[in-house]
Amino acid sequence: RESGRPEQAVDSCRVAEQEPRVTARSLERTGRCFEDQGRYAEAATEFRRAIDVPGVSTDSLPELRLQLAKSLAGNGDAAEAEAELARIDAAVAADPDLAQRVDELRRSLGRS
Repeated sequence: RESGRPEQAVDSCRVAEQEPRVTARSLERTGRCFEDQGRYAEAATEFRRAIDVPGVSTDSLPELRLQLAKSLAGNGDAAEAEAELARIDAAVAADPDLAQRVDELRRSLGRS
């Protein structure tokens, strides 16, 4: 992703996602690559896949849901983005950084 070659990064992530220990993280990275390219629908698909990985760390779910919400918002689906934000509200209380990023996204959606 940082290399400036997003397609190569996506290809590398696709290979890595075959390894069960890093599947969710690889899907997240793929989603971020797509998001960086403005490919929000594809990014949302990858974040959903990461959320659905069996055994995904519950600690990583709020961040994955925030990334999914950002992609949904980027794709013009404010209602679905807000629904994802609602799913992470419980985690917000324990993480001030996450709370700030959720508030920023809500403001961009015209909700606070």
